[in-house]
Amino acid sequence: MTAETVSTTREANASEVGTDDVKGPFSSAGVRCPTHFGYWEAKETPTWKKRERLAKKVFRHQLFPDDDKAQLLCEDLFAGDPVAERFVAEVFFGEIGPKT
Repeated sequence: MTAETVSTTREANASEVGTDDVKGPFSSAGVRCPTHFGYWEAKETPTWKKRERLAKKVFRHQLFPDDDKAQLLCEDLFAGDPVAERFVAEVFFGEIGPKT
């Protein structure tokens, strides 16, 4: 089985699961991110605003990263690694894969 076959199989399995599960949830900022990644919500709470003001005063540094960096992190969580995908395809489904 080649990497292309694995990708096609994965897409077929994803269509059985449903597109909502595959696309992933979106944050209030409109960025696709994991459900429990409450960055934008936590950033707006009074407790965290107070902590951020304290961190800026004491350390002269922001406690939270910029929204751009948080968006990049979320996008990266859903991005695949083509080299790793090929490796898995070769090891698990290729000639050197499991012997039955």
